[in-house]
Amino acid sequence: DRYATRELSRLGRAAGQVALIAAVAGAATFALFPRFGVGVFLRGNLYGNESVGFSDSVQLGGFGTIKNDATVVMHLVPLDAPAGSDVETTRLTWHLRGSAFDSYQNGRWGRSNDAVHEDLARKRGYYLVRENGEIPGEVVAAPYRFAGQTGESVVAVPVPGFAASTETTRMLVTMEDIGTDLLFAAGRPLAYSLSPRGAIESRNILGADVDDQVRILDRQPGPIQYEFVGRTGEPSRGELAAVGEPPVPPYLGPYLQLDGDFSPELHALAQEITAGAETRIDKVEAVQAYLLDNYQYSLDQPLSPRVQSGEIDPVEGFLFDTKAGHCEYFASAMVILLREVGVPTRNVNGFYGAHYNEIGEFYVVRQADAHSWVEVHFDDLGWITFDPTPPAGRTAGDDAPWFPALANIGDALRDAYLEYVIDYDLGDQLEMLENIGVERRGRGLKIDWRQLGPWIGGGVALLLLVAA
Repeated sequence: DRYATRELSRLGRAAGQVALIAAVAGAATFALFPRFGVGVFLRGNLYGNESVGFSDSVQLGGFGTIKNDATVVMHLVPLDAPAGSDVETTRLTWHLRGSAFDSYQNGRWGRSNDAVHEDLARKRGYYLVRENGEIPGEVVAAPYRFAGQTGESVVAVPVPGFAASTETTRMLVTMEDIGTDLLFAAGRPLAYSLSPRGAIESRNILGADVDDQVRILDRQPGPIQYEFVGRTGEPSRGELAAVGEPPVPPYLGPYLQLDGDFSPELHALAQEITAGAETRIDKVEAVQAYLLDNYQYSLDQPLSPRVQSGEIDPVEGFLFDTKAGHCEYFASAMVILLREVGVPTRNVNGFYGAHYNEIGEFYVVRQADAHSWVEVHFDDLGWITFDPTPPAGRTAGDDAPWFPALANIGDALRDAYLEYVIDYDLGDQLEMLENIGVERRGRGLKIDWRQLGPWIGGGVALLLLVAA
């Protein structure tokens, strides 16, 4: 019995030593064996199946079903922002633009022309977006305010009559595979920069649709990472009023179309709301104020009997019968009412805001942040964002139960797993070697033994401890 006990003890120590040696060898192999962006083959959706659908057409009512869904959609890390902005505020209040629509009929938004009309111009690592036919951004070497270093960035070209047109933000986005090839950005996107996961994704290019949607062409499955630079400055009320009520050029015709079979009552309401309005901004503010003052936000408001019977359109049911609904109804009603009085307007879908994770030091966007709003065209100032949804309906996630520390810890761990395990590549390995004293010089290596020595000593000590 004593002999058997001694043998079991000896076998246990030997097994422990083998396990420890295997763990050390495995860690060393992972850290040092060359890796060439294999994350593209390994990454899956860590948060489940496809999240939010941003398809070519949207039926009213979809966003109302996900306002209590805690599924993570993306992480945002501020890299550069307007001077004086607080990058660690509890919640960002930006509209993250994704898809846009010009055609509406019987409760469904779609597009008159779905074709990708151009590949984006690429310059020094950035894909530059066109605005009113011009490229509104210029690539320069500039300091990154929150990274403490200098590198390539994009500055906005000033727009005459728009003092805040040069205010921009730059963010790093890690987006889950949510079933769309769209990229999301705050404000008016100026430029994008992709972070490819290996040789396959390094060949990806970006294209822009007719509604200023930006897509990854031939996107690979799994999460993606990219940077965006967006114009987040907004024109003043006076600058918008100075535009007046300009004639609508032919190319904006789709944003005036009213394909639905609307009643004379709807046209009369639009005329009544905007009576006395002299400029485009007067009309926009009148409609927005009317919706905010006279309608209630609700996620579970049923369709009115007249809508269910097909007698009237769902937007008319919202305006005249229920007078309650979620963001899609507020945005759709504003678009239709403004088009009734000759204002070029379109419906936009994306996400509103993001909640700050203090543990991971990034912002989290969830399905519950999905939102719908409006863009109105103001001549040379371009498309300007307006949101008719009551403020309480835009930020449904603020007091939701998934924001306590436990959820933040889980998000931070998943983010670290993606960054330090799945996306660990040759560049990270070279950086690690430089940190311990091994630096590549031309075709050879330069070794700083004073820096590398303690690491070697520690490794030898660990091996002796294991062998003891």
